[in-house]
Amino acid sequence: MYSTFKDHTKLFERLNQSKKDSELEPKPKMDSVDTAEPMKRESIDESIEIPIMDALFMGLKLKEKIVENRTCKDYKNNIELFLNWLAKTYPNTTNLNDLKKVDFIGFLNSILEKSSARNRNNY
Repeated sequence: MYSTFKDHTKLFERLNQSKKDSELEPKPKMDSVDTAEPMKRESIDESIEIPIMDALFMGLKLKEKIVENRTCKDYKNNIELFLNWLAKTYPNTTNLNDLKKVDFIGFLNSILEKSSARNRNNY
């Protein structure tokens, strides 16, 4: 049993010796990775125009199998609120490629103006 009143130098030396022994053991070498040629990503064809409503409801359709019915209704309501806000704020935006991060932040900030930060985090 460890006691704060006893001399523990032997224990200290034994524990430090095992650390020193493990440091002296040669470490296995890792194979080098060839970084000369970076991986290529497939580029996204930005000429394809996807309507915002279709994209959002397609995402909702994928979630339907995973979450409960009530959660799906909440998601649907949130999507409709976003689409209504988007129609009022940016009426000419219909394509998914036209949306930027700033647009989503603007929507969340509009929720924050109407209610609390706690409610904003639910969107």
